[in-house]
Amino acid sequence: MKIAMHQITSGSNRDLRETYESYANAGWSHFEVNLWETEGFVEKNGAKALADLVSDNGLSCVGATGLSISAFSGEDAIASSEAQIRQMAAVMDALDCRVIVVGGDTPGSDNPRVAKSTETELAGRDEAYKSNMRQFADVVRRIAAAAGEYGVSLAMEVNWCGMCRSIRTMATMVEMVDRDNVGAVWDPAHFFSTSSRLSDLKQLQSKIIHAHLNDFRDCINEVMDINGDRVIPGQGVLPLRDWTDAVSDAGYKGYHCVELFSEDVWTLSLDEIATSVKAGCLEVWPEATF
Repeated sequence: MKIAMHQITSGSNRDLRETYESYANAGWSHFEVNLWETEGFVEKNGAKALADLVSDNGLSCVGATGLSISAFSGEDAIASSEAQIRQMAAVMDALDCRVIVVGGDTPGSDNPRVAKSTETELAGRDEAYKSNMRQFADVVRRIAAAAGEYGVSLAMEVNWCGMCRSIRTMATMVEMVDRDNVGAVWDPAHFFSTSSRLSDLKQLQSKIIHAHLNDFRDCINEVMDINGDRVIPGQGVLPLRDWTDAVSDAGYKGYHCVELFSEDVWTLSLDEIATSVKAGCLEVWPEATF
């Protein structure tokens, strides 16, 4: 099991030097960069300075967050997404980071519904939804072409891609896009919160190109917060070893990046966060490399 620290877990508006030093001090060697948090540093100092900071701390960047693709708001919004991926990919190139997590919008209330549960209406509803999926896939293909100029792949995330609320639908989307540099993200929290089943991973065989890692509180499902109810691996109720073994069987051999949105974790010092997250992971995977 290979585990990395997701920069989001360290919170917002943290000093980058102190953040990366905390990872190194706790024995982390790999992390996922939060490009939203590095934007100001890069604007002031340049992408090479960010890459040097990472390298000086003995770190390797295995993934990046992230880009939200606008596919249903007109050509200007699509062009903006395309410009953003070029800018982000240039920074990633400096970091020698080759995969970025992406989300995307939906047509909102235009998503199809039916008044009657006849086979004709239900089939029409499904086809209307697939039509929206094809529109999103067309835009993803365009963004992927721009990313590919920098050797960057797009990892689409269930739920954050609003058109894909399950592993099954994500597998269909990946197939629709049909580009070598487009695949899916595995994330336990998103898996847990959807109608997905482990058997569905077979539909993404060799198409999972990035992974997140988290555990989940023993909460009431009807009121769960897909971000806020996440906890450090080993402190929740998810059968993480079984799930990550299934992800490995589906062909993914890369790093799983611990991504938490915990207000309680964010109150800790950077060193405490890096140390406690690693300790939790070791409770579940004593053999893990970081």
